[in-house]
Order: sequence, then structure tokens, then C-alpha cells
Amino acid sequence: MVHYIATIRNLSLAISNILQFKYMVDKNSSDQRKILSVGFNQDQDCVACGTQSGFKIFRSFPLKDTFERDFGAGIRLVSMLFHSNILCLVGDGANPKYPRNKVAIWDDDQSKCVGELGFKTEVRAVRMRKDTLVVVLDTRTYVYNFFGLKLMDIIDTVPNPSGICAVSSKGAVFVVTPGQKRGAVRVINYDDNLCIDKQAHKSDLVAVALSPDARMFATASRKGMMIRVFATATGELLKELRRGTYKAEIQSLAFSSGSRWLACSSNKGTVHVFSLAGVRVPLLPDEEEDKQGSPSRASVGSCADTTISSINESSSSLYELGEGLKCQGERRKEPRNKSSVLSFMRGVFSYFGSEWSFAKFKVAEKDAVVGFGPEENNRIIGKINVHNRRSYLEERETLRSGVRPG
Repeated sequence: MVHYIATIRNLSLAISNILQFKYMVDKNSSDQRKILSVGFNQDQDCVACGTQSGFKIFRSFPLKDTFERDFGAGIRLVSMLFHSNILCLVGDGANPKYPRNKVAIWDDDQSKCVGELGFKTEVRAVRMRKDTLVVVLDTRTYVYNFFGLKLMDIIDTVPNPSGICAVSSKGAVFVVTPGQKRGAVRVINYDDNLCIDKQAHKSDLVAVALSPDARMFATASRKGMMIRVFATATGELLKELRRGTYKAEIQSLAFSSGSRWLACSSNKGTVHVFSLAGVRVPLLPDEEEDKQGSPSRASVGSCADTTISSINESSSSLYELGEGLKCQGERRKEPRNKSSVLSFMRGVFSYFGSEWSFAKFKVAEKDAVVGFGPEENNRIIGKINVHNRRSYLEERETLRSGVRPG
């Protein structure tokens, strides 16, 4: 039996409202309902769940049960192509629909498999965009042209059992994977034939994410204390963000639609939200060429980079209901992460140079995937969706910036 629970709670003297939806599996229900995986589509506005009997699709904003396919056989990985009828499926469970080492391209309009890719080892993750298909194995990542499934590249990596990989959803094709050294990350720009290898952490990577405009990527390591944000074009370290002082397992990383916010979930049962306001981000190679050849873009400034605070300036700031609210006509204060009072010592002790989260939320479970709502100007901090991989879907909103409930 499936239950939907909706609760509304007032937090911090009614400063914050949280609207919470839960999709729960009754303990007495059949194991056929057991969720094997949960993942967002490229826009983070749909959620695909692989189950012991097939797969199920939800609309994230607002939360809505969209459709379900019951094969009577297990699906472990479900990768959506935006809102199209094309999905990539990998089988698993007691009665798998497909072998674990095979990717099936499923056309839901025709209700049949229209293509397959087989491998010698188990498939760990699948990433898609309209022109590219990426399949992640234990120590190799295969990049295909989606049209004709022509192999474009094979990327060797360190052991990658979690299937860590990020792919740009539009524009130039960027693929981010672990490198060939512990804690290293590799960024490949296939349109410009460029590759950057960066030593992001000392310990193994556990999560990577690309911003929607592909200008930035974020990484987290097994220690789970630090999240680092880099420029995709140069590999330059842009921000060092501290999740906490104790070790934790980072479950997921996600950028907001306008790249103004970065969120992470961990096995501590918390979601941290970081502000990226004021970060100077170098332009990508194709953007730099356009800027040099376009008088209108060149007039933006002599510097070849941009700042996050200048993006979508005409839209309402996420901070406008917080302490930065000013009179109409004044420039609103940009949200800033918390930092140590000893930050002036960052040159001596790197610990004091990192920034702490702008907001923090408690979630019911410790195994969750986080994503942002589609709108950047909706007067809420992120409209964060947290999806438990096993039993429920939860949506949270807060109308007060910087409040740290829980």
C-alpha cells in the first residue's frame, strides 16, 4: 500500500515554512515495490526510480506521480533524456530485466528496446544528453555519439564503483570523470578537443557535478568535509566550501539552474546549501570566441570572465526575503556563506580560508539525492528536493534565506 503524507511545519517563529511530501512504501507491501535507485533527469524536474519490477517516473515540481512501467523484472538504473520517451535501463534485482553489464535504450512510445550496448563488466552509471551517451564501468568510461551509437572515446579511470561522472546537458560536450590518480578529476571538452587533469583532493572522489552552463564543476572526496568548486575552462579553484569538521559520506552534489547555489546531501541526514554569489568564472573557449567577435558582448567589460552575481540580475534574488532586503531601487546585498573570524589567516592555515554553508536542513533519512527547482527567482532558497533512494520522496521549501532549521 502506498501512502502520501503532506505536512506543514512552522520553524523559527514562523520565519520558515517547510512543505513536505513523502512517498512511502508500506512495510507489509511486496518486495516488488522496493526502490533500487533514484535519479534526476538533466533539468532536475523529473525523478526516475528503478524498482524490483520496473521503473517509475515522478514530476519533481510540484511532486506528481507521472507514470510507471511494470516489467515484472528488476531495473537498477534509469537514465532519462530530459522529458522525452527515450530512457536507458540497466537491470538488477532478484529477477533482472536486463543483465547488469548491458545498457538497453528504451523507447517508451513504442514500449520496446530500440538499442543495446553490452560490456564485459557491470555498468555503474549512465549519463545522457541529446547527442551523447556515456556509460561508466569500474575502471573505464565509454563515450558514444547517440546517433548510431558510434564510440567516440574510452576514458581510463581509477576504480569507480559508485559510477562517478557528470556530463553537460547542453552546449559543448563536457564529460567529468575521476582521473587516473587518487583524488584526481579529468574534464574533457570534446567540442574543442581539450582535456584538464586536476588533483582535486587527497582521498578518493565520491561525487562530482557540473553547473548547468558547464562553466563550473564541484567535487567531494571520501572524507566528506570539503567541497571544491573549479572553473571548467582552466581548472582554477574558485571556492573551497566546508560541509563540516567531521567525516561524512557525501551522497550527491547539485547546482541550481542559474549556478548561484550549490547543495550537497550526506549520510549525516543533512543538506547543506552554499552560495556561489560573487564567484568570478572564466568563460568557456567557445564563449570567449563569441565575445571577441561580438561588439555587444565585448562591451560587457574588458575582463574575459563573469561573476555569478551578474547572472540574471533582472530576476528577484533568492536573498530578497532575508537580511539583504533593501528599498526598491537599491542593489540588494548578495548572499554570502559563513566564514571564520580568523579568515585573515587563510594564508597560514587553509582551514580558516574555507567557507561554511549558507543554510542547512535536516532530512528524515541518511541516504538521499538532492536537486534544485527549475526557477532561480522564486523567493526561496533553492526549493530543494531530497529523494530517498529506498522509500520516499520529499520536497522542501523555505521562505527565509539563511535559516538553519534542525
